[in-house]
Amino acid sequence: MQKPDREALRYFGLSALLYLVLDLAIQKTGYLGFGPIVGLKSFLPATVGLFFGLYAVLGTCAGCLISALLLSTAWQYVAAECIANLIVGLGIWLLWYRLPNAHRPALKTARDMLRYLLLVLLLSACAALASLPLLGKTGSLRLFAAYSSMSLIVGFVVDILLSSILCVKPICPPGYSVPSDVEFSLTSSPESLIAVNESVEMMAMRRKVGMKRVFELESCLEELSIRVFKALPETVIQGSILFSDTISLRLSYSGEVYNPFHIGTDEDELDILSLKLLRHRALRAAYSVHSHKDRVNYIHIVL
Repeated sequence: MQKPDREALRYFGLSALLYLVLDLAIQKTGYLGFGPIVGLKSFLPATVGLFFGLYAVLGTCAGCLISALLLSTAWQYVAAECIANLIVGLGIWLLWYRLPNAHRPALKTARDMLRYLLLVLLLSACAALASLPLLGKTGSLRLFAAYSSMSLIVGFVVDILLSSILCVKPICPPGYSVPSDVEFSLTSSPESLIAVNESVEMMAMRRKVGMKRVFELESCLEELSIRVFKALPETVIQGSILFSDTISLRLSYSGEVYNPFHIGTDEDELDILSLKLLRHRALRAAYSVHSHKDRVNYIHIVL
């Protein structure tokens, strides 16, 4: 197994925490009376598996174990639930990207919806069969109903949110990847930005994206690059763009820690206005920095 990086550990921890909270919220209130396996939490394995991969699925198992310790759940239920999480979560992660014409899980077309439906039903049935020696026939049927119904009702909505408004970049199994529509390197040279804009416009025409949205994207890219190069003139910005229901722009650059969304004390009103317009256009504007051997700044804009 590959050693987990910082991002994988973050997904592990967040999945464990969310699973634990959803489990405790249902079991402590006694809202559902079908046993400890049935609950809102049952949509998580398919969703986190589809988007965040192995360590996120392991996080759901960790959340299950912590909840079991707090609530003194019988070991048969805990074992069956962890097995089901692994089968459903890892199964959809490994199978989705290996099917013909696989791509990022947008769930926009009838083919994608049917693919998701069949995978959820198949994997939930496999999980129910695996749990049969532990839970018996009635318990296994409840497990199948919980995982399939929650994944199709709640999970489907969450999946659409992750793939559209949040534009989450999925973690694919080894040997598979979801390519961006445009990838580029940007320097402080004016010719570099012109070349990038030309590539963006060509791909936008191919993907039938309106020019108004393209101009918004180019305006955001220009404003961000000006601010970054003003602070770090020697850096090189690596970028990728994905066209979907929304437009996802990801940028990264090394050097000193610099957040272009932070308004400095020496900035004039025009700079501040440009930044406010950028934030107004964006559905999401996030900045983070990873500091291991080299500092790398990351920006994600969703338009």
